[in-house]
Amino acid sequence: MLKRNLINCCDCYHLRRDNNICKQIKDQINAKEWKNHQWFNYQTGTYQSESEKELDVQSITPELQQQMMPLIVNALRAYQDIAALYVKARDTNPPTKDSLKVFIFSVLIADIRNSVHMMEAAASDTYPLMKKDPKLFFQALDEIEFCTESACTALREYFDLYENPGKDEFISRIEPIVRDSLKFTAEKCLESLKK
Repeated sequence: MLKRNLINCCDCYHLRRDNNICKQIKDQINAKEWKNHQWFNYQTGTYQSESEKELDVQSITPELQQQMMPLIVNALRAYQDIAALYVKARDTNPPTKDSLKVFIFSVLIADIRNSVHMMEAAASDTYPLMKKDPKLFFQALDEIEFCTESACTALREYFDLYENPGKDEFISRIEPIVRDSLKFTAEKCLESLKK
């Protein structure tokens, strides 16, 4: 867990430009003696462990804490900045192509982060936002086509989340706009919508 969070933290703050910090921290973590976590079973009076699960829980060293704290703080700031941009883009009324692109990019970040909370928010917000101006929404999406699958999945998940039976009607109504607006990714979007 710590290794994965650290890598996310480094990626989130784009520390690739100072890869030594990430490498030093990873080396320190990898140098520790890791063993399987054990827990006590009160019924049998024995300790148990899983052979391939749950690495031991270890305290962080003061040196590692000092190195990681700026990374964690900066990653949190970056996350808060993205969340603020998401809200601002979502609430821009009427939506502009730029505000829609920021919003759609935020949906991609939620998808990459694989965050249930963020994806539910994206699913809840994407459809009502798209409904304000479908043509503008898909034109904005066309300019950032690498976000197509995430944005169209969020649209589909709106119907799945609220168990809304109007998904097929929505797809047939929106298909001509999707085909007209998305030059290279219309099929990918429609495929994501129909899953």
